Amino acid sequence: MNLRYIVLDENLLTRGSDGTYYRLRIGQDDWIDSPRDWSPLGHMLCWNRRYNLGDKHDYSEPIDFWHDMVREHIDRNTLFDYALSGDGSVRLQKEIDEDGEESYELCYWGYISFLRDKQKASWCIDKTYDTGNIEDLCSGGWYVEDDIIEDLGFEDCKRLLKDKVFYLPLYLYDHSGITMSTGSFGDPWDSGQVGFIYVTKEDIEKEYGAFNKKNLETAMSVLRGEVDIYDQYSSCLLYKFTDKDTYWTPSGWMNGSLGEEGTNGYIVTPADENYVGQQVDLLQNAWFSFYSDEFLKEFLPVKIMLCSNIDSVYAEYDFSEGFKVIYKGKGVNAWYNYDNICVSYGNETVIQMTKEDTLAFRRKINQIFIESMIGRGKTSPTKEFEEVTNYKTDGINSMSPVELWKLGVPCASLKTYSVSVETDWTSFLMMMITFSEEFLTRTPEYFNEWDHSMANWDGILNPAKDVNGLLKKRYDMVRDYFIENYNMDLQKIGNELNR
Repeated sequence: MNLRYIVLDENLLTRGSDGTYYRLRIGQDDWIDSPRDWSPLGHMLCWNRRYNLGDKHDYSEPIDFWHDMVREHIDRNTLFDYALSGDGSVRLQKEIDEDGEESYELCYWGYISFLRDKQKASWCIDKTYDTGNIEDLCSGGWYVEDDIIEDLGFEDCKRLLKDKVFYLPLYLYDHSGITMSTGSFGDPWDSGQVGFIYVTKEDIEKEYGAFNKKNLETAMSVLRGEVDIYDQYSSCLLYKFTDKDTYWTPSGWMNGSLGEEGTNGYIVTPADENYVGQQVDLLQNAWFSFYSDEFLKEFLPVKIMLCSNIDSVYAEYDFSEGFKVIYKGKGVNAWYNYDNICVSYGNETVIQMTKEDTLAFRRKINQIFIESMIGRGKTSPTKEFEEVTNYKTDGINSMSPVELWKLGVPCASLKTYSVSVETDWTSFLMMMITFSEEFLTRTPEYFNEWDHSMANWDGILNPAKDVNGLLKKRYDMVRDYFIENYNMDLQKIGNELNR
């Protein structure tokens, strides 16, 4: 799977390319192997303030594009005939004043104010031409053709182009991720039309050799397929971004700071653009390639931050001269925060990675991915899973691992040892992604009655620890859930990461 990578800043949109990787720029805005670069049949135009979608274009508004289509595909005589007919929202009409002087007026159907700001639909005069000779008017010297086009509404353009340009509307749903479709999502709050995909008569003739009903139907089917493919590529990889893009959450800012007056959190340095291509290749090989399209579409965050470095900020206590707290940074491979995942190696080190570096990065980024799924509320325990364990057991939060295993509780968690169905669901997911099946099922080599860490997952599914078989039962429930719903066996990833 390949994903676009985008830059957010306030500069104007331009575009450049450099071989394999393609660059859209708002400031700088890069895409890598977008399906829109695969010589598509259709042309995809979108307008959205948050995301750069579809093909590059310079149209401020959709109507500007449709006016250009009319200019390109409709001849002057057809355009004048349409305006003279008065059948649309543009009308070219002959007028004779009281002195017998003839002229032509270009009118459009619009709204005028009357009776204290109330509005009434009416014909409104746009231009007046001092000639009563239609042949003279159509000669081109009056620029009437351009005036007519500028007054055309969307419905006018559709009527004029009905045998020339064929399109499908594009709708975007934006809520904890984005998805695109040619059909409405029916949600007035988080969705709406964002643009359209179209094909011209000439495109169809060039692709299929002739324009006919069959080839038109084929072309429209292809357009729908292009939108489906494009929809799989709906996460943005950002290598230039603001502090708000990465650090902000609804409950506060997560950026840390170093020194005695520091704060906990994390600090990122945006990627060096010279190494973004190699960094994206690393993500493809170490992360995206492990998962099915269904899984990525459902669980990837909206934003993936391409960083040169990521520092986890932690407090260190200094007793050398009394007592003080010093906040220090420790480099990490990845970090999850709210709606984004930050990844490192966006610098020259990406081309110097050892086998050990690659393995460590693979393990970390996949663990962070699973952690982000839980944190964003993208997956939750099933009722069947919850019912296996009695969470009302007396003293359950003070039990030893051995006692908890009997109840089907795996104990270890990344952030808390508190017993809950949510924690257990998370633990089984982390178990699969972190360790091989052989490690989880073998006769345990490590057994510590009071160790709540992941180290005690050694042989956790073996009867030596799973004396009641409840751990294996719940493990299978989680594993099967993702296989059945997302065509994804997470344990196979854990097996691969531990080869």
